[in-house]
Amino acid sequence: SRMMQLGRTCVALIIAAALALHGLRKGSLSKSGAVSAFSVGAISLACGYRFGITLLLFYLSSSKLTKYKGERKMLLEEGVAPGEGKRNHVQVLSCSGIAVALCALHAYQFPGAGLGVQYTEAPLRSFLLVAYMSHFAVCNGDTWASELGVLSRSPPFLITQLRRCPPGTNGGISVLGTIASVFGGAFIGVVFSVTSWVEIGEPQVVPFFLCGAVMGLLGSSVDSVLGATLQASYVNADSGKVAGHGVPEEELSQYKWICGADVLTNEQVNLASAFVCTLVGGVTGPLFFGY
Repeated sequence: SRMMQLGRTCVALIIAAALALHGLRKGSLSKSGAVSAFSVGAISLACGYRFGITLLLFYLSSSKLTKYKGERKMLLEEGVAPGEGKRNHVQVLSCSGIAVALCALHAYQFPGAGLGVQYTEAPLRSFLLVAYMSHFAVCNGDTWASELGVLSRSPPFLITQLRRCPPGTNGGISVLGTIASVFGGAFIGVVFSVTSWVEIGEPQVVPFFLCGAVMGLLGSSVDSVLGATLQASYVNADSGKVAGHGVPEEELSQYKWICGADVLTNEQVNLASAFVCTLVGGVTGPLFFGY
């Protein structure tokens, strides 16, 4: 009903504003990041609590992991400061813009449709729901892999050549990071399925869990391949720290090239990976949910 939608919209605005201000105060969001986080949070929550809560738990978990052992990460990568984790509008939108468009389209096409995934009866609605979950499973899997994998005790392998590379290299993979990507994706699958269960009363926990786990692994893998080929990685000859996009040309003599062409930024790689894997998730949904 209109009253229920109005109430949900008011709740969405309050929660989104509170969390954006919290991120600003805690230093996990810049000013532009806070404005963007408020916008995507309010829209997602207004479209449905399952959408909004999934987005919020993605940001909360990824922000915590970004700050986790920041001192140690500072020793491995250039441009990383202790407790760093301020996300600007580009970083926020690259990890949520596609998903917001999906849930907005769902709300427009199926207003008040409190239903689950049913590919035979409602293919478009099912595609949008699974694609939305897949998007955050991909982003969360990649974030968990990056933030935990860099702390692995054993050096990572470059995904395109399977040779050892310094921690923090774009395209570097480790056992710890790979496991983290699966758990990161599965976490989103559980969150979306449980919130859907509470909101619409339709339990689909196992297929969402499995789909989320696979999408988390797929997203991290695609991101690593793109990072190893279309992002340049260098290691500083003196400090041993890894640097990427943005190394001044006059300082390149101090660095040794590891891999990749300097074509895309980290945010562009994240966006490309999320776009491709979100589509894959929505299209392959019947493998997990059936027809």
